[in-house]
Amino acid sequence: MTFEASCSDTIQQPATESFSGAAEAIPVPTRRTRVMLVDDDALSSFKLTKALGDLGFDVVQAWGTDQGLAMFRSLFHVIDVVLLRLDMVGQNGLTAFDKMRQIDPNARVLLLTDYPTQDRRIEVAMRRGALGAMSRRCGAVKLAVSIDSLTSPGTI
Repeated sequence: MTFEASCSDTIQQPATESFSGAAEAIPVPTRRTRVMLVDDDALSSFKLTKALGDLGFDVVQAWGTDQGLAMFRSLFHVIDVVLLRLDMVGQNGLTAFDKMRQIDPNARVLLLTDYPTQDRRIEVAMRRGALGAMSRRCGAVKLAVSIDSLTSPGTI
C-alpha cells in the first residue's frame, strides 16, 4: 500500500499554524505507535513531535541524517514508522532512506517534503519501498491519520 498526499488545503497555512489541529478527533491507537522523526528544522520538529505526542504517539527526534541513521541503527527493531524529511542540509533524505532500507529492508518510511507533487525523488523512493510522501505542512492530525493507516494490521 502506497499513497501520496499533497494536503493542498493546508499547505498555504503560515508556518506558525502548520502543525495545529491536535484537538481534532482521530482514532485512538490500541498501542502507542512508535515514530522516529528525522528533520533538521528544529522549530517544526519540536512542534510536530509535541503535536504527535499529544495525539498518542511515542516520538523520538533525530536532528538530520547523520543522527537519524545512528538512531535508526540502534532502534529500527522498535520503530513502527520513520518520518523522513527529504530536504536537509548535508546528506539528503533520499540517501538516508536508502541507508535505512539497507539496515532494515522492511523499514516503514513516510517522506516529508515541502513539494510532494513536484519532487522527482519521491518517485525514486517509492520505487525503492517508501510508503508514501506528504507535505510537511499537512498538520499533525492528517499526518497521524496517515501513520495510523500505514500501521494498521494487514497493512504492508
